[in-house]
Amino acid sequence: MQWLYDPWIALQPKHALVFVLFLLAFVLLQLQLYNAETEDRRIPRFSSIDASFESRHKLQSPITIVTGASANHACALEAFLYHLHATLSQLTTDPHLDLLQQEERIRIGREYVETSRDLEAIRKRPKRNKKKQPTGDESAHDTISTTQEQQQQQQYGSLKHSPPVLLKHQPAEPLGTTFYETRPRVVVYNMGMGPTKRKRRLLKALAEAGYMDDILDFDFDPYPPFWRLDPETRGEYGWKAGIIEQQVSQRIQKDHGDPTKDWHQDKGKQQEVAKWPAPEEQLRVDDEGMMDSAAEEEPINHTNTAPPTQQRPHQPNIVLWLDSGDRISLGFLRWLPSFLLHRGLWTPQSQDTLQTWTHPGLLQYYHDSLDRFAPDETNCNGAAIAFDVNNHTLRDGLLKEWIQCAKTQECIAPKGSNRNNHRQDQAALTYLVKTMGYGSDLCHGFPEDFGIQVNQDHFCKQDIAANPNRVVVGSS
Repeated sequence: MQWLYDPWIALQPKHALVFVLFLLAFVLLQLQLYNAETEDRRIPRFSSIDASFESRHKLQSPITIVTGASANHACALEAFLYHLHATLSQLTTDPHLDLLQQEERIRIGREYVETSRDLEAIRKRPKRNKKKQPTGDESAHDTISTTQEQQQQQQYGSLKHSPPVLLKHQPAEPLGTTFYETRPRVVVYNMGMGPTKRKRRLLKALAEAGYMDDILDFDFDPYPPFWRLDPETRGEYGWKAGIIEQQVSQRIQKDHGDPTKDWHQDKGKQQEVAKWPAPEEQLRVDDEGMMDSAAEEEPINHTNTAPPTQQRPHQPNIVLWLDSGDRISLGFLRWLPSFLLHRGLWTPQSQDTLQTWTHPGLLQYYHDSLDRFAPDETNCNGAAIAFDVNNHTLRDGLLKEWIQCAKTQECIAPKGSNRNNHRQDQAALTYLVKTMGYGSDLCHGFPEDFGIQVNQDHFCKQDIAANPNRVVVGSS
């Protein structure tokens, strides 16, 4: 074995020193690259979701992406909208429909700017000019224009039902050659931009630029007083459940018809569910162009008493809450409907455990104890939550109870709890997930495993500066 050491013995001290320094530099470089990769998470990393078969599916399920922001998160909201716009632009959507939707987003944004109470201080007051009496020709022209607009409105209903405009650089494609994806809607709740006019002007510019499908001022009046924002409690984050409650109710009323009772109004009784419309008759075209209903050939089985919801394929209708500091991948959006189809709810794992971030007062509210939970019981993440609105079991069970807990201070923020020992909405969601039969499927796997990054609001200024299409706002 002496020959193994001969090269080292023969090596000159000068060469040995150079070799040792080279190894030391290599190790330091690896450590530096490791630290840079773990600390700088602005760019979404490749996840196992991106490699899954489901992430390659075309996005067909409707998704409503919801977030909220106050004056302290104006920078994070701007960076979030830029990132989300770039991600959704990668979808294979209908270019003609995209044009109409963008016009609709701009119209809604301008309408919000004109009606928002929070932006009232920065609105320009219209100048009062003496009304000019129209001449005979001008009056006749206005009458003809108004008549044409009324006829078009009567024929097409609204902008979104009008025939698509075919641009010169977009040739018409044969029917059935392209399978377009459904672009998610982006809804933003303004929690108050504060006294600074610049942040209000920023929100105004983002709304008018068409980055949001809808923007709303959150009304705190109908909700408990402890929901109001302050630097110490931050409203106990109960308003997050209130925002999700509003969006779920809107999706039910829009897609299922106006139910007899709103699902969230009566907490103590079994809720009535809106009936699905009857399945459309399947029509068949024969060789001579005559259309005959399939019902004419086969008699209808009147003995089938199954509700219509069991006779039609279930398609998730998704409400996805994202904190303004989140960054998502396209693969995650395409994968999410397949998961919610069977689970109804999705939320990743958060740092530490249930016992670390759940105050005992929450368990006492439910006449329970932390002792029956394992010390390493995972904690759910409140920064990203997805619900399937069409899942009645989840909607009338866990979701309703979570919202009710958020409206009760003894539940979501018991006495003695604070940000150092409790996670408010996240803790309540974790407890309900673990006790209502969802624990084996949810809250396992960190956001990065699903193609999501959280708490990226620290990089908002860098992300905004890197966007060449950012809005320009005056400093006054």
